[in-house]
Amino acid sequence: MNGDATVGTDTLRNVEAARGTNFDDTFDATGFGQAGATNVGSSGAFNDFAGAGGNDTIIGNGFTRLNYQIAASSVSVDLETSAIGTTNAVTVAGSATGATEGTDTFTGVNAVQGSTFSDTLLGSSFNNNFTGLGGDDYIDGRGGFDVAIYNSLSTVTGGVTVDMAAGTATGDASIGSDTLRSIEGIQGTGYADSYNATGYGQNGASNVGNNGTYNQFEGLGGDDVITGNGNTRIIYANATGGV
Repeated sequence: MNGDATVGTDTLRNVEAARGTNFDDTFDATGFGQAGATNVGSSGAFNDFAGAGGNDTIIGNGFTRLNYQIAASSVSVDLETSAIGTTNAVTVAGSATGATEGTDTFTGVNAVQGSTFSDTLLGSSFNNNFTGLGGDDYIDGRGGFDVAIYNSLSTVTGGVTVDMAAGTATGDASIGSDTLRSIEGIQGTGYADSYNATGYGQNGASNVGNNGTYNQFEGLGGDDVITGNGNTRIIYANATGGV
């Protein structure tokens, strides 16, 4: 990590995330999590960058998350403003803007954590994860298999109610009332959640995914109520004990 005299040249080991300055930063995750990397994290290739202010440049590794949790106003993020390459090797570029965050440009990003305000989060043609946090967010996954995540241990204070066909996710002030489009999966909270997939993938549904009627819910903690549509998968990938 390099900067001027106020930053110096830092050596990083076992570091998965970085928070930038209020100036123009460059974050490069190329090769992170791969064999031979000097800085190896504890979550595979996953890495996270919070740019703060300035017009930042982010070069992700395909498992990079943009993090705007500290933003002082809402953000608009588009994970695919352009796609260059062939069917087997496509480079997706995107941009993010906010009144307090500047204009960020990036490649190799597959996940976004928004601000605590009302954000607009747009996905790419690949699989994406979105964490809207507070505010009334608009989340459109576009292509791929996309998951809206409501498990933010540091901010969420109550359960979420999800209607997949209507494309709505509502909760207390820590969640807000989100609009979901082209979202196929939900990760719930550590509280009691309600998940309803009735009518998902059918004519007239507002939220239509890319896999027909197939949908997925991970409830995490809490006593959740799950109403599937006959093609719903429940996963317990993060359970710390048997189910």
